[in-house]
Amino acid sequence: MKREFDKRFIEEFLANRVEVSMVIDSAGAFIPGHGTPTVIIFGRPKRAGRSDAVRAVLGVRGEPGVPVEPRKGQVWSAIMAQFGHSGSEFEWISVLDVQRAVFFRYPWSIGGGGAADLLSLIEAHSDKLGGVIDVVGRTTHTGLDDAFYLPGAASNTRGLARFCAPIVLGEDIRDYLLEAPTVTLFPYASDGAERAIDEVERRFFSHADSPGAPG
Repeated sequence: MKREFDKRFIEEFLANRVEVSMVIDSAGAFIPGHGTPTVIIFGRPKRAGRSDAVRAVLGVRGEPGVPVEPRKGQVWSAIMAQFGHSGSEFEWISVLDVQRAVFFRYPWSIGGGGAADLLSLIEAHSDKLGGVIDVVGRTTHTGLDDAFYLPGAASNTRGLARFCAPIVLGEDIRDYLLEAPTVTLFPYASDGAERAIDEVERRFFSHADSPGAPG
């Protein structure tokens, strides 16, 4: 529930007109003919004396494949078996009783497995990302990765290290650690201005283009 049009639905309609009793994150369940992630909301017209808690079924993992019988899929079966048991947490979903006010605020965070707790912990700190980094954004797009990317060790061997910059691929970021074993030839100066191509670089590309050149 993070799309722009969800904001009015949550903060105006649900907060003021509906007594929500249960929210089920069914995005991980396989629903035939329906590719859009879904959430199921149970509620009735608002009345006095309502409970302060809402039963929340939070997604942890999505369906690993297309089940033979969708109603017997792993995620949907877990939802049906666990939605009545607050505090249960297994491979596919978590079930909690959440303060009602949480569902009056946009956007919703309905990921299980501790995702909501992590988000709350992050938001509790005053430091913002912009305060600890200089620049956010893309720096380079090669258009032909195979021609520019090479292992860092190879750039040293070929005398190209001073013309290269580290490049971070998605698979190089794991468990809050960053490795950058790959570098890319970078035809710009440290200030981003274009620079002249060195003879070492010219030889490298001319050899790469030669018939029978090693890959």
